[in-house]
Amino acid sequence: MGFYLKALTLKDFAIVEHLTLPLREGLNALTGETGAGKSILIDALSLALGERASADLIREGRERAQVDALFAWEGEGAPDEDLLALLEPYGGWVEEEGQLILSRTLTRSGKSQGYINGHPAPARVLREVGRRLVAIHSQHQSQELFSPALQLELLDAFLDDEGKGLLETVQGAYRAWQEAEDHLRRLAGDPRERARREDLLRFEVEEIEAAGLRPGEEKELEEKRQMLLHRARLAEVVAQAEALLQGAEGGLGLLEAGGRLWDLLIQGSRWDSNLSNLARLAQDAMGLWQELLAELRGYEEGLAVAEGQLEALEERWDLFQRLRRKYGDTADAILRYLEEAKAELKELEEMGARAAFWEEERKRQRALWEEAARALSEARRRAAGELVARVERELRDLGFPEGAFQVSWRALPSAEPLPRGLDEVEYLFAPNPGQGPQPLRAIASGGELSRVMLALRAVFAADEKTPVVVFDEIDAGVAGRMAHRVGEKLREISRDRQVLCITHLPQIAARADFQVAIEKISQESAVQVLLRPVEGYDRLKEIARMLAGTEDETALAHARQLLQEVQP
Repeated sequence: MGFYLKALTLKDFAIVEHLTLPLREGLNALTGETGAGKSILIDALSLALGERASADLIREGRERAQVDALFAWEGEGAPDEDLLALLEPYGGWVEEEGQLILSRTLTRSGKSQGYINGHPAPARVLREVGRRLVAIHSQHQSQELFSPALQLELLDAFLDDEGKGLLETVQGAYRAWQEAEDHLRRLAGDPRERARREDLLRFEVEEIEAAGLRPGEEKELEEKRQMLLHRARLAEVVAQAEALLQGAEGGLGLLEAGGRLWDLLIQGSRWDSNLSNLARLAQDAMGLWQELLAELRGYEEGLAVAEGQLEALEERWDLFQRLRRKYGDTADAILRYLEEAKAELKELEEMGARAAFWEEERKRQRALWEEAARALSEARRRAAGELVARVERELRDLGFPEGAFQVSWRALPSAEPLPRGLDEVEYLFAPNPGQGPQPLRAIASGGELSRVMLALRAVFAADEKTPVVVFDEIDAGVAGRMAHRVGEKLREISRDRQVLCITHLPQIAARADFQVAIEKISQESAVQVLLRPVEGYDRLKEIARMLAGTEDETALAHARQLLQEVQP
């Protein structure tokens, strides 16, 4: 069989404090009075499967809610490769354990966190895993089935391999055509404005390149400029430093004084060798002063050579300031602007060639789309024949021996390609001969609509690969003999998969392999939901309650007769 949902656990979810819904393989019936909280279980399962979360789902007075969906593996083999690939980053599939747990926590802040077998997983991954495990058919989805867009999508599920290939071609050509359109839209504009922009960029590139800027040049220029502007004061400083070293106007300089100091220490070392070390220090100082004097003289000569450079440097400084006002505060910023301008200029110069390429691509993809879309329409008509035949077989089982199901067609009036081709479809139904077929949304009888929806779902469920199918109150408006037929149809669907059915009909509940009664009670001013698996005599009483609203002997006798008739 593969996977089936073994248990669903809710904690502080909606009006539920804590409960675990046990389930089994085959057909599971969830029963109870209207308003007992059955649909809460569907909302909880949807949350565990990664659907949209809302803080409103948290039980009043609590800060967080949690839902755990435990899936068990039954039978031989292993899950399909796509599912295994999804599970791999989150602990993978542990064959020995034979189970998979999808969990979701929800906090008052609106944040949620998903888990796969205890490993954190994003909601989108839970959705991908959930879509491979569970298909939920709710009353809300019944309304969605009225949508022509969804009806077309469901029809496409009946395409053969050739038709599915055509659909992929149509969608691929549409995306490629849209890409060409986007490029042409970006390339569009006034050619004269584009030419003016090219001229401006070309001038700016030439101006910056002619300047020959170097990265960080403004710092070097500023330092040289400050030196040249203050060279007279610098020359005075250097002259005074040289005078201190050499002496001036008969004064004693450091070099002469140092020489005398060394002589004195050398003399003293003749009587005390300890002064030899001090003499060497004096000699080292003399060497440093002599080196300093040489450097000062070189610097002084440099000041004399730089005297003629100030005008040229000022011109260079003025050029940098002009560029700075237009292109950036530093040489690096100006050079970055240069690269950006060159790239934009190149793009504008190549724009004409690119526009021609994308125009040709747009035409090519449109032609490809038109050809594939026409072929897809034919493939869809063939698929519609199979869909109609299968739905009408299901309708006959559900009490419409001469009911007619049709797929109406309308070519979409569009001058541009569309993502799903040329077609719009709508499902029509006529319950009896002589009655004109009407759109599903126009079916007035609740019982008729429920049976038509069940017929559709039975067909789609047969082709679904999901091992678990959930029906939320598929029996709306159905009663009597038709209720038996609906029950038989649900049992038929459950032969090779697990089915969960929320129902008010005893004819359906009696056919279930497992039944859970749901009850809402008030305890100390708090509302609570209780689950009660019913088997044996308890189940007999629950079926009696569903039949007659009471558990007296007459109702129990009718319930016993019903169970004997429908159970294999």
